[in-house]
Amino acid sequence: MRGFRPSAVVTNVLDPKIVSREDWVCMATADEAGRVLEAGLYHRRWEIETMLCELKVRQGMQRSLRSRTAEGVSFEVAGHVLLYFLTRWLIFEAAEEYGVPPLRINFTQALREINDMRHALLLADPQRVRRILLPRLLWRIAQHLVPRRTGQKV
Repeated sequence: MRGFRPSAVVTNVLDPKIVSREDWVCMATADEAGRVLEAGLYHRRWEIETMLCELKVRQGMQRSLRSRTAEGVSFEVAGHVLLYFLTRWLIFEAAEEYGVPPLRINFTQALREINDMRHALLLADPQRVRRILLPRLLWRIAQHLVPRRTGQKV
């Protein structure tokens, strides 16, 4: 595919009638009317890899687990997963509000913006959070767009 390094996909699916090369690596599968049905498996894999990197590296989970019991580690991991989903939720809200695709918003910068406003959000009364701080946070999150990659549909 133009714009990508040559690569190989290793699989135990040997019959191209079951899954074609294009279905493995294409950006999206479309029907006869041109509607996008689903992303290609190769790129879906990279979305998952990116999510795991955001969770482990960008949020710092790989270096911050301090518990010495299985129950404590489970609790800490659950906290990181909750933070990840809340950050993604705010990214989605910002994308909806400002008309940008959610996958174009930089996760690391969104997390940084949330962290920068954390104290103000925790100390302010709920009305101030709803009227002033949350709209400001969403605007700041929406400003951090990731450049489009070659061949990227979103």
